[in-house]
Amino acid sequence: MQNQPATSTSPRAAADYAAHEGRMLRRILMISMPLAFVFLLCWPSAGPLFRLHNAGSGSMAPTLQPGQYFVSSRWSYDYSRYSFDWLDLPITGRIPTGAPTFGDIVTFRHPQERKIMYVKRVVGLPGDRIQMVNGRLVINDTATERRQIASLPDPAPSGTRRAVRTYVEILPNGTSHRIIETDGDAGSLDHTALFTVPPDHLFMLGDNRDNSLDSRVAGNVGGIGFVLLELVIGKAVLVF
Repeated sequence: MQNQPATSTSPRAAADYAAHEGRMLRRILMISMPLAFVFLLCWPSAGPLFRLHNAGSGSMAPTLQPGQYFVSSRWSYDYSRYSFDWLDLPITGRIPTGAPTFGDIVTFRHPQERKIMYVKRVVGLPGDRIQMVNGRLVINDTATERRQIASLPDPAPSGTRRAVRTYVEILPNGTSHRIIETDGDAGSLDHTALFTVPPDHLFMLGDNRDNSLDSRVAGNVGGIGFVLLELVIGKAVLVF
């Protein structure tokens, strides 16, 4: 019985095969690494730059409709102890010192229930005096400009989807946004006491003024009261 000759590979063939494997590996890495990087950035609970959210109610309508998705930027206001879902950073305050301004749509943790996230609009900064008078937002004794525009449908789930009063509101820094008044200017939150925003806190309102439990309502009775800057997660930058 004859022995079969051993299979052999020339050094040149082995080198070509190794080079081919190297090229394939580099191609795989070139494709997978950017995808992994994007996934890490946008991973809802741990992404260092962005977080994906879902508007669970109509309190920010018409800007955010119930069930609509939006992305908040964690890095817009720097970082705090509560910036991430899965761990508390060993810092106090915000590092460096980022802070929202008038008109920003901000995601933050509920002052009493830190695991619950809210989204509202900033209308009061530390030291500001805020009040609602006959449905008008008054900041530091000056009523904000408000201009009525074409009515929009009520975001509340109903069969009729009635039209509700809609306005463009202009804040002290010139930013403008739409608000709706489902009860006109006679809602239970259209007339409030005068609030003075404490240091390192914000005053938040929903754009759906008659259907938003916000800084007009104390945290121990269902609202959020003043919001500590440290509880801010990020700024809403993309709605889809």
